This record gives sequence, structure tokens and C-alpha cells, in this order.
Amino acid sequence: MGSGGTYGAALKEAQRLHIAEAEPSLDVDGWDTAFKLIIIANSILKVPLKLEGVSVEGIQGVSPALIEEASKDGQVYKLVATALLQENGVYSFDVKPKIVKKESFVGTISGEISLQKAVVATLN
Repeated sequence: MGSGGTYGAALKEAQRLHIAEAEPSLDVDGWDTAFKLIIIANSILKVPLKLEGVSVEGIQGVSPALIEEASKDGQVYKLVATALLQENGVYSFDVKPKIVKKESFVGTISGEISLQKAVVATLN
């Protein structure tokens, strides 16, 4: 969609590249990203996170108009999983579309290397 295509065309291309599943709801609704966040929280952060502990928002609300507007400012939308350590020592976890600078580390993540880069960023 960042290239001006429709949601349907972008989804078909992601499925062709095996980035999205044939039944894409787990991907576009944010659940696949939430599952990966749970794995990272449990194995790297040593937090016993379960699905109900993650606030999840998919990409359905990100319209072509929003993508175009962000692009004008050198930004892109990414579905981002966040583990935020709060002042009280407790983590909050969420998955949601966020606007990031296109040249930023997260802005450059795309395709099938997304999880690999995300894990590296977590470890750093």
C-alpha cells in the first residue's frame, strides 16, 4: 500500500511472497506479531506473558490516505510490538500500527527478515 496500491493488491503480493498466510487474519489483525512478542517476552525478558496480557490492534484502520499522508513526511506505518518497562518495574505489552521515520531502523524492516531484525533489536 505504501507504493499506492490497494489493500487487496498489497495483501495478494504479501501472500505471493509468503509474508502473509493464505488465510491472513492472524497477520493483519496483529495476532501473529503478538505471538512473537510473547515468545520474546518469555524467552528473552523472562516475563511469563500470555496472550491476554498483550493489547492487540491490527492494520485494518490504516487507510491508503493515512499511508500517503505519512509518506509525505518521510514516514511509514509499521505493525510494531512493544515491551515497555514502566517505572513500577512491570512491563506493558502492545501490538499496533505506528508511524515511524522511513529511514529509521524499524522503518527499514520489511518482508521475511522482519522477525530476524526484530529479535536482533531486542537483544541489543
